Amino acid sequence: MNILKKINIALFKFSILKLPSYLNSKSANKIKNYFAKKVLIDIGKNINWGKSIHMSLDIKIGDDSGIGNNAFLNGPISIGRDVMMGANVTVFRRNHKSNRIDIPMRLQGMDDAEELIIEDDVWIGNDVTILPKVKRIGHGSIIGARAVVCNDVPSMSVVVGNPGKIVRKRENYG
Repeated sequence: MNILKKINIALFKFSILKLPSYLNSKSANKIKNYFAKKVLIDIGKNINWGKSIHMSLDIKIGDDSGIGNNAFLNGPISIGRDVMMGANVTVFRRNHKSNRIDIPMRLQGMDDAEELIIEDDVWIGNDVTILPKVKRIGHGSIIGARAVVCNDVPSMSVVVGNPGKIVRKRENYG
């Protein structure tokens, strides 16, 4: 990796950790988007960035999406268009291996990470946790605050609770 790439990564990580959220500073948000375009796999237009975000670089983000304050995103993750992500959202893509009892778990390594696909027009509320088994959150779904998502979420579903359960399907009213 060349020195310019390393500098851009450092500046991106600094910006998402320390600069104000998009709600408090439009210019800080522009700086975050500038460096995100240089280091992330694929980044759309008009991304809203919170503050104190910790994320890996194997994340794709579609146009007009947002990541809330204090998010922890461990990829690979593909985030669609118009996705709203609240504060303190945590996404895990890997678990510690634990299938052997003759070796301490910390020495067994990690499972391979599989990509999480968050489709377009999804709303993920504050304090949501998405576990490694989840591969897809379907188009138009809503994940309620503090839900723990353990399984895939079909399109137009509303999920709440721990463990997360579908409580209804979204449909047009009126």
